[in-house]
Amino acid sequence: MLEKMTWEEIKKLYPGEWVAIVNHTGDTSAPYGNIQGDVLFHEQDEGRFTEQLRQVTLEQTIDIRFTGNILPDNPVGPILWQISNTNS
Repeated sequence: MLEKMTWEEIKKLYPGEWVAIVNHTGDTSAPYGNIQGDVLFHEQDEGRFTEQLRQVTLEQTIDIRFTGNILPDNPVGPILWQISNTNS
């Protein structure tokens, strides 16, 4: 069972990692919005993260974020991708 966490908790628990977040709420309309959600999986290595992502069957929107400093002046960090199921 996944546990809903805030973006600040996710960054603290998974520093410098790629995270796939589902069941997200909060400011999802802005690319730098502060959200909370369930971490589906996480990985430091981008290649391994991408391999895990390829194995996911999409039934919901997945936010892909990096918890490190891609943009050092932005305290929240970017949403890098948002992947949605389009088979409806």
